[in-house]
Amino acid sequence: MRLEALRGAAVAMVGLLAACVVLRLDRADLWTPFAYSSDALLQGAWAKALLEQPWIHRNPALAAPFVQQYYDFPLFKSVNLILEKFLGSFGGSWAFAVNAYYILTFPLVAGCAYVALVKLGISALPAAIVSVVYTLLPYHLYRGEVHLFLSGYHVVPLCALVAIWVALGELTTRRRLVIAAAILAVTASSGLHYALFAAWFLAVAALYTAVRHRAWSTLSGAAALLGVLLVAALLNLTPNLNYWRQRGMTTIVHRVSAESTQYGFRLASALMPIPDHRVPALARLRQSSSRAAPLETSDVNGAQSFGALASVGFLGLLVAPFATHVAGETILALSFLTYAGVLLATTAGFGQMFVSLVAPLSGAWDRIVPFLAFFALAAVAISLDRLRAGIRNGVGRRAVAAGAIGLGILAVADQTSPRLIPDYGATRAEVRSDRAFFRDVAASLPPRSMLFQLPYVPFPESPPRHRLTDYDLFRPYLSTTSLRWSYGAVRTRFADAWIAAIAARPIPDMVQALALAGFRGIVVDSYGYEDGGAALDAELLQFTRQQGRNLRYTWYSLDGFATQKRAALGDVQWEARRKRLLRPIYLEWQRGFYPLELESASTSRWSDAKSVLAIDNPQDKAALARLSTRVCTGRREPAKFTIRSEDIDYSVLATSECADVRLSFLLHPGRTFIRFATDAPPVDPPVDSRARYFRLEDFGFDVDGGNVDILQNM
Repeated sequence: MRLEALRGAAVAMVGLLAACVVLRLDRADLWTPFAYSSDALLQGAWAKALLEQPWIHRNPALAAPFVQQYYDFPLFKSVNLILEKFLGSFGGSWAFAVNAYYILTFPLVAGCAYVALVKLGISALPAAIVSVVYTLLPYHLYRGEVHLFLSGYHVVPLCALVAIWVALGELTTRRRLVIAAAILAVTASSGLHYALFAAWFLAVAALYTAVRHRAWSTLSGAAALLGVLLVAALLNLTPNLNYWRQRGMTTIVHRVSAESTQYGFRLASALMPIPDHRVPALARLRQSSSRAAPLETSDVNGAQSFGALASVGFLGLLVAPFATHVAGETILALSFLTYAGVLLATTAGFGQMFVSLVAPLSGAWDRIVPFLAFFALAAVAISLDRLRAGIRNGVGRRAVAAGAIGLGILAVADQTSPRLIPDYGATRAEVRSDRAFFRDVAASLPPRSMLFQLPYVPFPESPPRHRLTDYDLFRPYLSTTSLRWSYGAVRTRFADAWIAAIAARPIPDMVQALALAGFRGIVVDSYGYEDGGAALDAELLQFTRQQGRNLRYTWYSLDGFATQKRAALGDVQWEARRKRLLRPIYLEWQRGFYPLELESASTSRWSDAKSVLAIDNPQDKAALARLSTRVCTGRREPAKFTIRSEDIDYSVLATSECADVRLSFLLHPGRTFIRFATDAPPVDPPVDSRARYFRLEDFGFDVDGGNVDILQNM
């Protein structure tokens, strides 16, 4: 046991050293991120929040003048986040935390792969070689820090080990059951996709051994392990469930089944060389293959590539069922799991059926690559082990060992490329420029000062806007420690709706509202404007004073404007307007409703068969509210339509001709949930992927008194 532990540690160290060579970490600065764009900025924001806050669910430095609440986007990553928080506290920097986590994934993946292979009965040398090759998969290098937690696929070999144990009928001892349960509990806390794939392979492995070996008792053991996985996932979800119970659920991002095609596993991409291959002819081969693929399924980088060695193992597993006399039970089990994985994840496979019929959560089935690559490389290791065992004399065995080591080196060379080394110099210059600019901004303002960011960009997951890419607005936050920023309010919630409404106002009204809300300045990212922000600059200078500028950013002070306006209004009137601005009655269109559609002279909003509207009344007393709309279904036949809450019990027959709805009710302080429902069939035929049952046209809402603003999302 001690010898195997030492060997595992040695393999992990070799994986680390290999990563140092492949990534040229001697050129890197651990306190500067290796990647500084798109999702890497989101990873940095999480790491910084972990350093400054107890956890990532609440962050007062974002979504100013409110607090970022991250409950609507379940992460299932508590193990990853705890490790990252520890690393950050050790290094004292969000960039160090991200870099250290990424570097640590290489020895972790290699070590876990070695343990899994040895537990399958593979001898040390083939297991070690394959483990190092596995930790340097193109998937690892292309995902990088942009998809940091996907790069940490160290749980995958251990989950694969559990599935293979089940498929071979070897999960019979209490010790192995406890180990398997622990692995699955950690997996459920290390990313949703890996947990879903683990559940799939565990389920099909149990069916395989039940049918092949008539071991029906295996089904109960597998069910118990799936229960462990589910309980661990629910524990990760507990803060989110509690928040949704109090606030209701909104749809942050509308997932569509087409994503299963766009992000499905492609066999051609897996077997092709990486597009940045060090051999030009092989790189051109991959690029020509990608150009020939349909645009919506084209694998734009090499993250799906297995590499040559794993491709050989994969093809061997595909033919194994036709050569059962030489394959052996373990190879056959690996073959079955490989077929199951391909059927699930391939473009237009079972995964797309699941997304279309069951739950449109995410169609990123290409993230199954580490599982399939492990099965393939395990088959290679078994083959090397058999070859070495079949040679009796010492010279021959040493020759096989040397050949295996050479094969591993060639496999690593095939999977890696100098073009995959991060551009440390360019990133360092970009980060230093941002830090210098925003530290000057912070030096001129008191701690906790609020700055409003333009252009407004919804969070999370927004398309590029001119040269501004998703999550670029995190850069100011990542460069400062004492300021509060407006970006980062989760879309469809109150803070996001408020910030979006302020940003949409004419410049004079926007500046006045920001001054009332307590913002000390405005920061403009010129990359978000076609003209580089020139027109906006001209307007802002009529009301504010430009305080700083570089090639990308400009910041404007609101202090002079705020002082002048407050003096003109007086303190009492100023505070009254501030209270009204920050505490509007808020309408939140929740689960079931789709975004507002604007037509020439009207507005409409489609809904599922059941949907919820939440209304927040921040006042201390109830108010008489009035609701008016027209409700329409997609059919001429009348259907029952209902609106219900604690004070509303309304029903009407609705058709495609639309029925008028006018209601008055008492709006109590706090949050009121109004539930809409119909028994109408869905619109047929559907013109898009939405489940559309009824729509509300020209929805109107007001309250008695009038001395209150009304705000709504979407």
